[in-house]
Amino acid sequence: MAKRIALFDNIKGVLIILVVAGHFMHPVHNDNLALSAAFDVIYLFHMPLFVFVSGLFAKGAYREGHLNVNRMISFLVLGLAYQAAYLAISGMLTPQRMLLFTSAPWYLIGMAWWYAATPMLSRLPAPAGLAVSLCASLASGCIDLSNGFLAISRSLAFLPFFSLGYYCTTEQLEHLSYRRGLWAAVVAAACIALLRIADAHAYDWFFQMVYGDNPYRSGIVSGMVARLTATAIAVLFSLATLKLDRKPRASSPFWAPARCRSMCSIASSAPGLPSKRPSTTCPFCSIRSSDRPSSSL
Repeated sequence: MAKRIALFDNIKGVLIILVVAGHFMHPVHNDNLALSAAFDVIYLFHMPLFVFVSGLFAKGAYREGHLNVNRMISFLVLGLAYQAAYLAISGMLTPQRMLLFTSAPWYLIGMAWWYAATPMLSRLPAPAGLAVSLCASLASGCIDLSNGFLAISRSLAFLPFFSLGYYCTTEQLEHLSYRRGLWAAVVAAACIALLRIADAHAYDWFFQMVYGDNPYRSGIVSGMVARLTATAIAVLFSLATLKLDRKPRASSPFWAPARCRSMCSIASSAPGLPSKRPSTTCPFCSIRSSDRPSSSL
């Protein structure tokens, strides 16, 4: 069984909360200034980061020349079932609507598309794969697929984030999370969020691009600039989230958890331990194993 990594469990937990919060806010966020600001800030990055994490853990999609078709079929079946249930509850279930993914089921269809892209990504070096993905994302805005047909538009729009996750490793991200320079991303993300709080229209010129399914309505060049801006902001907020979610480095001299001290103190005073043992020092709280009393039995 694969070892779980707390950093990514934390990030996935935060993203799930943000997705649920965003869906709850969506029907009413325009009626409340605070909810509107929170909604806009959440949508700047929560889906791009979710797609990135999906790519990060999709290394098994294509291995040794074999595409994981069974997993792709699972995504498609679940996506169609979810779509049918959603449309039935909404009273909109028709054969035509079944292929138009404009709500939550789109993500499952998107996963199938992204898995289908992994053979190409695996054959390209990371810079080339990311460049191709970014070009596909930018080109997708030239065609109006905002009706959600087979989730093609959103899948292409978010492809760079999946590709970036696919090329990264968990070890690289864990190391990156300890870089002090990431505090600059935290500060910059906070400033961008504060800008939205101060001005309700601060994001208007690029915000339609964060949804991934809107075409360029005001011109191709300005549309591409808006999408690149949305992409850059999503990366910035994702780096800030990575920094804020990381745990302290175990080797840090400033990290000495009370629980570690308590457990080592208890162990050092516990009777019944063998007297002949190597003398070791806990790296976290500096309690030596030789300080424990020998067995009195």
